Amino acid sequence: MTWPRIFVSAVLLLVNLCLFPSFGEGQARRGNDPATMTDEELTREVELEKLRAINRALRKTEAAETRVIGSIQKIDCRNGILFTVKTDNETFALASKNFDSLILNAFVPTTGTSLVGCEADVSSIRAVITYNESSVPNGTVRGDLISIEFVPPGFRILSKEEMTKSFAIDPSTQITDSKEQEAIIRSIRQALYQPKHGETRMLGYLDRIECSNSERYYVIRMVAKTYRLAGGAPETMPIRLFTRELEGMQFGCRMQPIDVPVVFIYRDTPDSKSGSDGEIVSLEFVPRGFTLDEVVIKMRI
Repeated sequence: MTWPRIFVSAVLLLVNLCLFPSFGEGQARRGNDPATMTDEELTREVELEKLRAINRALRKTEAAETRVIGSIQKIDCRNGILFTVKTDNETFALASKNFDSLILNAFVPTTGTSLVGCEADVSSIRAVITYNESSVPNGTVRGDLISIEFVPPGFRILSKEEMTKSFAIDPSTQITDSKEQEAIIRSIRQALYQPKHGETRMLGYLDRIECSNSERYYVIRMVAKTYRLAGGAPETMPIRLFTRELEGMQFGCRMQPIDVPVVFIYRDTPDSKSGSDGEIVSLEFVPRGFTLDEVVIKMRI
């Protein structure tokens, strides 16, 4: 089965309690000052900032849509496709014509080649579920399912006031202080995935994702070479953001080239039959100007 419209959103990672914009001119501003907080306040604020990051990246709802938090208790394909949804207050059913029309985002680690399918068991994973209520009342089916976004336990939709109190760096501001830039770069380097034996880590730009019935290839451009790397299903692909520039980005087969640098790890296992240069392990998008080493690596956009 193919999944042309199922995407994965990156799990937004907070580094030094911030989400970082591109480096350049301007001033960084925070709504709260971590330096004046107690340990308890700082721990609580870090957890709240993680919730804010996911809230920002959730699919934006339209006027006629309804969004709830709960879990998918059952997927039944015997007579059409029915999803049994359970929230804290009720249980109801939603319908879908096919899986291809669904939008799937994952903000928690997931396993398996196909996270959502007939008889799949995802009942233990909390999810933000969006649907359109049916114009014709039905005793068993409430409406049409639009998207499923898997989130961590305890996740909640934050109020506008809670969102505006964020001390993450505002995306319209930039950092000029060289020491702060160096500290941010150093923190990101320490937080990046480390390549294991037989793996290589490099810095480039994601040009596109090629999709066929059974394969997916990530095409990554560098100065000297363009890599075509075989990848796994979108639900299981480790993708992280260390920049707010790509907030809400959905990675799929029809995406445009991304001019934000990406640190990628791959296994050097070329396959002449498929034209692959190896197997992709992870993607981590970093701020413009970021380098893996102390030496500046100039990339062509």
